[in-house]
Amino acid sequence: ASREQCEELLDCLFAVSAADDSISVTEEEEIRRIASELGFDHSDYIEARRKYSQYRDVIKGLNRSS
Repeated sequence: ASREQCEELLDCLFAVSAADDSISVTEEEEIRRIASELGFDHSDYIEARRKYSQYRDVIKGLNRSS
């Protein structure tokens, strides 16, 4: 697969995880593992994840605490 196709797949993984308005830590870990297998480095993963930050349970938990 091309780099662009892999980027689209990574985006799809986040979109599916966010479909229920929540991305759990377990889901994030699995997407990170897949991203690594696709050849993405950590900064690539972070960039792909950024668009879905509002759905991350980790972030939601921080916002509830404040």
